[in-house]
Amino acid sequence: MELPSGTAAFATFAEINCTEYEDVRDQGTLDGIYVGKGGTSGGGERTQYGVGGEVMVPVVEDLEVTLAGRFDDYNDDSKTGSAFTPKASFAYRPADVLPVRGGIGKSFRAPDMQRLFGGTTKGFNNSSDPTYCEATKSSGGTPAEIAEACGTQYFDTEVGANKELEVSGPTPGRIARLLMLLIERWNLNKILICSLNWPECWLVPSVIRSY
Repeated sequence: MELPSGTAAFATFAEINCTEYEDVRDQGTLDGIYVGKGGTSGGGERTQYGVGGEVMVPVVEDLEVTLAGRFDDYNDDSKTGSAFTPKASFAYRPADVLPVRGGIGKSFRAPDMQRLFGGTTKGFNNSSDPTYCEATKSSGGTPAEIAEACGTQYFDTEVGANKELEVSGPTPGRIARLLMLLIERWNLNKILICSLNWPECWLVPSVIRSY
């Protein structure tokens, strides 16, 4: 579409992904006959549907604004659910050698199939327990009891899947990119890129030399 400030553009898409997960271990591993090795079997199916769209509008001659959105739905035997991820960005070129780009958006991650449909893995681990150690000393335990309490503790473990998992955002929360400054021709043959991210609040400058 032609506008007084330039050409506007848009795009849409739709997708379907079908995934099958199967993990089969040998019977000996499942029975726990091997020392120091655990294993499990599991399986599941998932169908993921995704639709989205994007539109770019030249607001003025040197400024373009892009709006985009995507919706994903996960259909499986879990509570993964769905998520909507919007994004807004701009590109401004005050001079031929100085393009400025920035954007803000949301992202997510769906649980992988192993964490949803895997079985339970039994094993063992070891650790120390300072609280147990001090409690045994305070209660007047015998030297043998104190040695046992303050030594290495061995315990059984069980690790398994969880169908209650849902989609989640990136840690430590929503990451929004506020500013990306790109100087394409700096000192003849260098490129300077600066990226400011929030809420982490860290600035990453880098210089790339081209030959």
